[in-house]
Formats: sequence, structure tokens, C-alpha cells
Amino acid sequence: MFYNAVYMMFSFRERQNTMRSDSKTGRGRKPVPGSLSGREKKERQRQQYLRFERKLFLVSAAVLAAALLAGGFFSLCSSSFFYTRAAAVTAGSHKITPVLYDYFYEDTYNSFCSTYGDYLSYLFDASKPLDKQLYDEDTKTTWADHFRELTLQAIRQTYALYDEANAHGFRISADTQKQIDDAVYYIGLYANYYKFDSSDDYLVSRYGKGASTDSYRTYAVVTKTADAYGEQYKSALSFTDGELEQYYADNRKLFDTVDYRCFPVSVKAGGAVDPAASRTLAQSIADESAGDEDRFCALVLENADDPDYYTEADRTIRNDFSYSNAPESLADWLFDADRRPGDTTVADNGDNGCFVAFWLSRNTHDYQMVDVRAIPVAVSDFSNGTAVRLAKKSAQQLLDSYRAGDRTEDAFAALAAQNGAADGGLKKNVYRGQLDDALDSWCYDSARRPGDTALLQGSDGFYVLYFVGPGDNCRLDTVREALQQNDYQDWYDALAAASSFRTHWFGMKFAASQPIKTGSSAASSSAS
Repeated sequence: MFYNAVYMMFSFRERQNTMRSDSKTGRGRKPVPGSLSGREKKERQRQQYLRFERKLFLVSAAVLAAALLAGGFFSLCSSSFFYTRAAAVTAGSHKITPVLYDYFYEDTYNSFCSTYGDYLSYLFDASKPLDKQLYDEDTKTTWADHFRELTLQAIRQTYALYDEANAHGFRISADTQKQIDDAVYYIGLYANYYKFDSSDDYLVSRYGKGASTDSYRTYAVVTKTADAYGEQYKSALSFTDGELEQYYADNRKLFDTVDYRCFPVSVKAGGAVDPAASRTLAQSIADESAGDEDRFCALVLENADDPDYYTEADRTIRNDFSYSNAPESLADWLFDADRRPGDTTVADNGDNGCFVAFWLSRNTHDYQMVDVRAIPVAVSDFSNGTAVRLAKKSAQQLLDSYRAGDRTEDAFAALAAQNGAADGGLKKNVYRGQLDDALDSWCYDSARRPGDTALLQGSDGFYVLYFVGPGDNCRLDTVREALQQNDYQDWYDALAAASSFRTHWFGMKFAASQPIKTGSSAASSSAS
């Protein structure tokens, strides 16, 4: 049919050309001297037909080849071919295919969403296309553009670290390798649970075309190697106590926290907040309660629109607020070096009136943390009395077993390991407030001595505890971590900046620009 159509087209065109030629040569007119004989005319027509047949064959072959190529190309585009073979990005000597890019993209997106949690809806609508929502109105950058840049940044930094790790002969530990193997194993479990035919099909539902366990394992090895090497480099950075103390002295606002009370004052007139009246009332509360915390709390109840709200709980208390978390209008006053307990002030609260604040204390966190070992016995539902009794009985049996033996730290660590606690249940440098109240009070009791044991109830079950002893200084440890992070970030940024990196327009056509909203996020979380 294709050949016939082309034949008809060319036959029509050839007849037109012949008619034009005949009209010029005088076909149908009376013969003139020197004109062609009948035999010669037939020979010319035969030659013309042969030339036409050759043209027809060549054009038909060309059109057919073009059609086959176009069909094959579009067929490849609709398959996973380019997703697993094209280069979306080149990082150093590494070709990052669209499917590898998609692993980075989906995990970058999910990490971002996890970080912002309930506040995500204030940033963008996850149910709508990202390329239809502006990230920056001034530059007209969309959220799709933003996540693309975050993903490219993650790829560049990860492969720069990965290459640096390999250059120094770094290899991931057996535990890290087991994490990767477990991640791939759990992908298979989720595939079965969600009724997919294979692990690869499940990954396609999570990451898009071309995803497979082999490429996912490659991704996991690269990212885990980069993370482990980066952590090793950072933890090896060391500083003297003098350097730590000096950095703290120069940057106290970064490390100290404060306790204070705060009450928002809004006096309304005609349905709107009256700024002058609000400030007058706030100032009167501040003046009258200065140096008297009880009087401050009483004045709050007297002036609150809803006193019951403030009697149900201690609504005005603010514990361990950092400089960055405090209201901007109050932060400098709260962290002033001359601040004393009982000081009061009034600060602006925008369109909502004023704050009146009562200062309580400054926390320098200059204390020794503690090292403990713990064997947890979980309780999934504290309303189930039988489950609670059985869990407590199991915990008591563990404690009795330990006390009946050598009563050494090694013996407790062995018992913890036998009952599934990693690293023998060791928790190093536990800071104040890190554990549930009952556990925290026991650990920081002034009477606590190395070797002490106890059975205590927490919010998620029972704990058999062994007190190892004091740990590092909390403040210096926090400062050390900050300096390590600062130096690590400088090294990390320089490493990434020095690496070669480029995107490829064709490969990027197959890379993700929107998150996939199907299936479970288990694959992502299992490898993280």
C-alpha cells in the first residue's frame, strides 16, 4: 500500500511533466521535418519510464527508512532505553543516567518534605504540579526548578566525596554494607506486600522508568560511601580546649539558651488591635511584676482574654530557647550579657500588639554528660494491662539475671547484646533532657555512681539501666561539633567546587521534574 501510494504520486507528477514536454515538442501537431520517428519516440518513453522507476524506488526506500527510524526512536523514548543509557549528568568521570538522577531527585524531595513536615503546606501544594508554583517571584523560579537545583547539588557533592573516598582507599564497613544489603532485601519484601511482580517493578513505581535493584544498589553504594567518608573526615577534626573556649566566648549566642516567660498583649478597639493601648498595658504588667515571677503570672491571668487557657497549663514558660528560636524583637534583650533574673521588658509583636517578657535564667550547658547502657523492653500499648505486666516482668528478669552474675560492665554489655541492643546498649554523652524524665532524673542524680543499675519506665516501655560514668563536657562537646561542621563544610564545598560537572540536555529530558506520588516510601527510608 505504501509503495502504491508513492507510485501514484510520482505517476501523476511524471504525467504532468510528459504533458508539458509534449506541448513543447508539438505532440498532436502536424509532423515537421527533423521530428522523431515512432520507434524513436517509444525508445525515449521506455528510457523515461526506467528513470521514473529508479526514482520511485530510491524515494520509497528513503521514506520507508525515515518512517522506521522515527517509529523506532519514539518506541525507544517510550521504553526504559534512554532512562538507563543516556547521560543526564556527568560528575567527574561518572555518567549519571536519568534513572540514577531520579533516585537522587526522589530522595532529595522526600528528605525536604520530611524536614518541614507539617509546615510544608506553607511552602507549596504537594498535590499540584511543582512547575506551576513559584519558589521565587522575583526570578520566576518554580519549585520544580528549585528541586532540580537541589538534586544537581546533591549529585555533585556526593560524587565529589565518593571520588575523594576512593582516592584515599576508603571502603565502607561491614555494617554499612549490611545496611545496603538489607535495603535491597526490604525492597523485595515491599514488592511482595504491594503485589508487584518483581522488585524492579516496585522500584519503577517509586522512582520511574528504568529503576532496578542493580541500579539502586549502585546508588546506595555511592551515597553510603560518600556519607561514611564525610563523617570519618569530620570526626577526625580536632581542637584544643583553649580553641573551644575561645570560640565559645566569641559566639555565646550560638550555644547558650535562656528560660523566660512571655505573654502577648493585644488590646482591641473597634475590632482591631490598638497598638498604643496594647503597649500601655504591657508596660504596666512589666513595671508591676519586675523581680516577682508570681506577680507576673497573676497579672497574666487578670489580663488574659481566656484565663482558663492559662490556668490549664503553664502557657507563658519558654524553656531552653536559643537565640535563633526567640522572637526577633526579644532575642537581643534575652541574650544580653547584663540580663538578670526578674528583669522585664516590652517588645513589638507586629500587628498583634506587644510581648511582655520576664527573664528567668541563662543556660551555659557547662556540665558533664553521662554514659549509660540500656536494655529496652518495649510496650506498644500502655492501656493493655497484660502487655505492661509482661514487659515489666521481662525487664525484671533481665535485671535479676545480671545481678545474679558478675555485675561488671562487660557482663551487662553482653546481656544487652543478647537481647538485641546495639553496641551493648551503650549510650555515650547523654545530655540533660535527652531521655524521659524518670530516666533523666536517675542518670543525673548526684548520688549516682558507676555500676549502679535500675529498672525504670519510659514513654515507650521499660528500661534496664547500667550507669557507666560521666561523659564529656556538654558545652565543649557542642562547640567542638560546631567547629567540626564549619571546617567540614568549607572542605566539602571546596571539594565540590573543584570537581568537573555538567548536565546534558538530551538526557535531562528523561530525568524527573515532578515527584512520583505512588507506592510506599519504604525503599527511600530503608536506604537512608
